[in-house]
Amino acid sequence: MRRSKALVAALMVVSLLLVLGACSSPAGGSGATWSAVTSPSQLTGTWAGTITVNVPANSQTGMPAFTQSVGLTLAYVGTSMTVTETLDMTGLLTAMGATGAAADAAWASLAAMMAQPATLDPATGMTTTITCSTGSPYVMTMTMTGAVTNLATADLTGIEINSTGTQIRFPMDAAETGISSLTLTKQ
Repeated sequence: MRRSKALVAALMVVSLLLVLGACSSPAGGSGATWSAVTSPSQLTGTWAGTITVNVPANSQTGMPAFTQSVGLTLAYVGTSMTVTETLDMTGLLTAMGATGAAADAAWASLAAMMAQPATLDPATGMTTTITCSTGSPYVMTMTMTGAVTNLATADLTGIEINSTGTQIRFPMDAAETGISSLTLTKQ
């Protein structure tokens, strides 16, 4: 049970790194011109993207290295924001050696620990809900929603937008996440 709780904690850290990003220099784009986001209004709309992350082994938690597909959608209108992150956990179960019925059983146990009813964070005003699929593919979905009334220019540090306003890019710490930036496309 202790290993499972540590695993859930490690997964949440990975999730938060992907959602919030870490401050480092983003990689160069594919010929697009990027500039700093200077106003929250530049983020208005719905943005989505999918990335593949190579999660390194963690000797402290006993978590093996694995590859994870992460889908992210950010919707921002006025002062309302919704962030939905979808994590395909199949790679983790495979790395742990769980297949077939063993994978179903391991997922049922992990899902029971990870699932979380709507919880309000009074500091941010955001409500977080975590749901998990009932079987293969093994997917965890985390949704955060709420009013963002005090989004300041300082909160936008490191976020870039392309010259056509169709993509935004968040810098990531490649040493921790395996990627240098996360790019979302306007929907």
